[in-house]
Amino acid sequence: MNISIVSRNIIFRNAVVQLCAGRGIAISDSVDSCSKLTPDTVGRVLLLHILDHDCDPVETVSGLLHRFAAIKIVALLPETLDVNFDGKFGDRVTASIPDTVPSEALLSALYLADMGYSVRNPGQPAGTVRAAAMALPDPVRQADEPETGKHQLSNRELSVLAHLCAGHSNKVIARSLGICDATVKAHLRSSFRRIGASNRTQAAMWALQNLSHIQTGQP
Repeated sequence: MNISIVSRNIIFRNAVVQLCAGRGIAISDSVDSCSKLTPDTVGRVLLLHILDHDCDPVETVSGLLHRFAAIKIVALLPETLDVNFDGKFGDRVTASIPDTVPSEALLSALYLADMGYSVRNPGQPAGTVRAAAMALPDPVRQADEPETGKHQLSNRELSVLAHLCAGHSNKVIARSLGICDATVKAHLRSSFRRIGASNRTQAAMWALQNLSHIQTGQP
């Protein structure tokens, strides 16, 4: 399978690249804007990460299909985004799933889209694979999952990780949580030590893989 990734969140893009590398999924391109995709670099499946403040998702998807008629689009959407799934948007994408699904469900959606299946959010029209029930079992991940690290993280550390997954800087995290930059750095150092991460990208990837409730969109 060969995929492209479009997201303004560079940490999210890096996390997905590393996640796919561990599964032998080829990444043809990873960019922050649809305009940077070209016929030579676009993959057969496109992971389109849509954030709350992005442009009209219907217009974005229509433009992509106009440029790349054969592409299969997997749209990762914030639950707060009001999109007409039964109409113009839902008819144009191969898969639409919430940005809160675990990483295994995201991988499953990519595999299913590549095989020609339609994947829809729970509550969408019948006859499709439901996002809530599509996660594939992974014995290796289950055996290696750092459960102790998950339980040792404090609520504040989890909040900082959520902002980290959204690509926020320390200054933005501090302002959002009402704490100082030094406190954010302290929470990050503590979180990195508990989960065995050595940098922000590794920490974001761990959160996306292990914490199904982590939000990856903008606040």
